[in-house]
This record gives sequence, C-alpha cells and structure tokens, in this order.
Amino acid sequence: MNPISVGEYHGLCVGSALLSIVAGCIIIGVSRECDADAVGGIFLGAGGLGLLISIYPFIKAWLNINHILPSFGKLFDILIHYLKIQFKDLQHKHLIAQSHEPW
Repeated sequence: MNPISVGEYHGLCVGSALLSIVAGCIIIGVSRECDADAVGGIFLGAGGLGLLISIYPFIKAWLNINHILPSFGKLFDILIHYLKIQFKDLQHKHLIAQSHEPW
C-alpha cells in the first residue's frame, strides 16, 4: 500500500464532505416524506461539519485573526478558558450529586 501525501488526504476529506452535502441536497430534493427530509438534513449537517473541520486550518492561516485583531484572539482565549472552567465545575457538581444519591 502506497502512502498518501497530506494534500491528497485533505483533498479526500473535502471531497467526501462535499459528496455528503450533495447527497443531502438530493435526498431532500426528491423526498416526499418528513423522515427522508430528516435523513437529508443529517447528511447536510455531517457534510458541513466535515467541510468545516477539513478547511479550518487553511481559513485560520489565511485570516490570521491574531494579527488582524489581537484583542479578538485574546478574548477568544479567555472565552475558551472560561468555558473549560465552567465545564470542570459542572462535572464536579455532577459527581457530588451522584455521591449523595440514596440508592
């Protein structure tokens, strides 16, 4: 088996995400029931998320947010730190609540 390059890997990721988006559009376009629309929406959501994950590093490098708006980059870091603290606090409260359950 031949190894693939990073560029080929990213190309495959983007291609599969775009294929999922196209499949979702086709499913929604030809469906006549609500259930099929939901399946098409799942394909669209998964494809959109896959596309975002695949191209995020390129968009981040292209925009270079920290050089354009340094305060925005710092604010984003502070927000991430705050959310991590809140999540840890929530986990701690959940563990305490489980330990006090009577059963």
